Order: sequence, then structure tokens, then C-alpha cells
Amino acid sequence: TRDPVYIEAAQITAGANYRFNRLQLALLGEYARVTFDNDTNRITGALVILDRQNRTEHNATLRATYDILGGRNAQPDHFIFANLSHKRIRYDHKPNESGTIDADTKDSNETGILVGLSTNYKGLVIGSVGAGYIDQEFPHNDDTNQIDFYADLAWLIRPKLTLFFEASRDIDRNNSFSNGVVKSRGELGFQYELRHDLFAGAEFAYTNSDFTDDPNNREDELNEATLSLRYYHSPRFKSELSYGYKDRESNVSAQDFTQNIFLYSLVTDL
Repeated sequence: TRDPVYIEAAQITAGANYRFNRLQLALLGEYARVTFDNDTNRITGALVILDRQNRTEHNATLRATYDILGGRNAQPDHFIFANLSHKRIRYDHKPNESGTIDADTKDSNETGILVGLSTNYKGLVIGSVGAGYIDQEFPHNDDTNQIDFYADLAWLIRPKLTLFFEASRDIDRNNSFSNGVVKSRGELGFQYELRHDLFAGAEFAYTNSDFTDDPNNREDELNEATLSLRYYHSPRFKSELSYGYKDRESNVSAQDFTQNIFLYSLVTDL
């Protein structure tokens, strides 16, 4: 676009939590409003319409946890959890390029359940794993049903070396894809403490993107690798030097790409 595109996002979250001995229940509600500005193509001058992505989201999550084994200071080291969630997305019904309003809106209702285990094994293995099911309903398109999974684990192999693993499945949606894009991602990495204020790290990730409503059955595979060096100048100020490599392969023409990214950043916590 000719100028930077502005995106405004507002969010309100409220919740309640109650414990019954080993059982804990939490209810969380969220309201979000996202709006986009239109702009023009800096080469052709054509109008780039983005405000058809304007939407309102309502989310509700009921979470239950049950302590299996207690730990030190009366804190549980292991507990099972179950999340039941519902998301309601409504897009603004704006006219398209021809001046008419699409009957095929991308509104949706999503319901999901995730059940798993969280653990802190002697301070050496910390994290959560879970599996579940996602169901998306659309007023004018076929529904999307997917097996869901989640993992976020850290393993302290040695006092200065930590290995971490993450895995997830999400459905990314916008007003361009009726039934969204199912993204399955796995990431493996490590962090090593060279000195008390200097850390080296590496990350390797694989993402599969399945465009569920694409007429060409589009499917993308993204491979990523990142090397980083982080230095803490003080508890509130750090700098990082990193190199990132991305390679995407797609079964649809003109969607492949390769990127090499060199980045130096300064970060402060106020």
C-alpha cells in the first residue's frame, strides 16, 4: 500500500474463579472489536479494500482443573485440565467492489474442547500437553471439524541448557477464506547460558497450512530456522542479534518464497 495501514483493536476481558479443594473452576469472557483502514496500491493506484475484515468477536471459556499431586508450599506439581470454549465472530456487512453486499458472509460460531495435563516435575520438566476437538459452523459454507492438539514443554537438561518444544493447531480466518486456514505447527529449540547476562539460542519450526475451502486444494509447508544471541544490559534492558531463515513450498503457483532475515533489536521493560 502507499501508506501504512492502520488497524485498531479494542478488547475487554472479565472473569471469575472459584476453588473447591482440589477442583478449581474459572469462567472467562472476552469482547473484541477489530477495524481496518483502506488504502491504495502504491504502484497501480488501485484501491486496496481491507475494511471488509472489520469484525466483532465474543469469546467465552470455561476451564476446570483438578490437582493430582501436591508439591512444595501447597502448590500442585501436576494437574489435569479441561477447557470448553465458544467463539462467535460477526463481520461487518460492507459492499464489495461492485457495490453489492455479499450474501456469502464469513460469520462463524466455533466450539472447542481441550483436555490435558500440566506438570512441574522436580523443576526439570515444566509445561502442558493436551488434545481435543474444534467445530466451526458457517451460515453459508460447509462446517469445519478438526482434531485439536497443544504442547508447551521446557526441559532443563543441564543447569545452563534448556530444551523446549511447542505444538499447536489453530484455525486462522479472515474475510478472504470462507472456512479459514487450518495451521498445524511444531517448534523445537534450545537456550544456552553462556554467561549470567548472555544467552544463545536456536529454534526450528514446521507449519502446515491447509486452506479448507480453496478450490485448488491449496496446502502450504513452511520451514523456519532462527539463531539468536541475547545480552542483558540490566534487568530492564536487553539487546538481541538474530538470523532467521524461512522457506515456504505450496502446491499453488507463485506462493513459494524464501526469506533471510537479519535483525538487531533493543528492548526495555518500563
